[in-house]
Amino acid sequence: MKFTIVSGKITNVIRKFSLNFSYFYNLKLIILKKTISLFTFLIIGFCSFAQSYSPDSVIKSSHNYADTLLSYRNFYNNSTKSNTISIQHSDTLSSENGRNIDLYSFGKADSCIFIIGGIHGNEPSGIELAGIIINYLKLSDDQKFKYKVLVMPIANPDGVALNTRQNANGVDLNRNWDTKNFKEGKLNSKKGFYGGKMPFSERETRNIKSIIDFYKPFLIITLHAPYQCINYDGPAYSYAKLISNLMKFPIKSDLGYKIYGSLGIYYGLERNIPVVTVELPAKTKQWELYKLGLLKILGSK
Repeated sequence: MKFTIVSGKITNVIRKFSLNFSYFYNLKLIILKKTISLFTFLIIGFCSFAQSYSPDSVIKSSHNYADTLLSYRNFYNNSTKSNTISIQHSDTLSSENGRNIDLYSFGKADSCIFIIGGIHGNEPSGIELAGIIINYLKLSDDQKFKYKVLVMPIANPDGVALNTRQNANGVDLNRNWDTKNFKEGKLNSKKGFYGGKMPFSERETRNIKSIIDFYKPFLIITLHAPYQCINYDGPAYSYAKLISNLMKFPIKSDLGYKIYGSLGIYYGLERNIPVVTVELPAKTKQWELYKLGLLKILGSK
């Protein structure tokens, strides 16, 4: 009888120990799983945050250029402060294929500087730098700059989507201006300098002209690649020299080939409005250097 009672007590103790062990073991598993899930979530979140704020995140990593275009737009729209402006003097800005073209405005001064990126769709460096400038200006007080700054980061979204120099019609937008030396050129030529059947035949060119004619900037800066130099047209040498010193690029008044029907000729040489062309490397990580070079021109106080 005593043996039975003792055996029963031992059995109950073992059963309770087993239940308690099982409970704590399962509890530890649950805590471990939740900790791993939380850690994984934080790692993914941090990587996503870092990627969305990194210039390198907008460099083409695949041949899906429609997604690349969206990546660019997400990159310079990552601030809650919106500075896109409605164009009241013309229709909504769009490309030949109907893609929206964004224009950003910063500052309240009367004097205006206009920065244009992505005139050629296969030159992503200029688009990236324009995006970096936009993100910086979004976080800045309007009073920090003594000029109004307009930024059109992607002037040729169809070209970006197609990864081509030209727009959707095969026209080089920097040969489509109504200059004295305009010439049509050859469609689908190896050099890709086709100027179109007539000046201003392309919607994207007319977009840029409408902005310049309306806001009348005293300085136009276009962002291109890959020659790593500063080129200028019209009375722009002093601006070119300053950017050259800050970005560590040489000034080149001649890129080594004949240019017809360009924005620089149209506004710089024929209308006496300073035009500076910043030729960036095709790939670079010197974004801070190039950003500071432009901010100095923009009148950073």
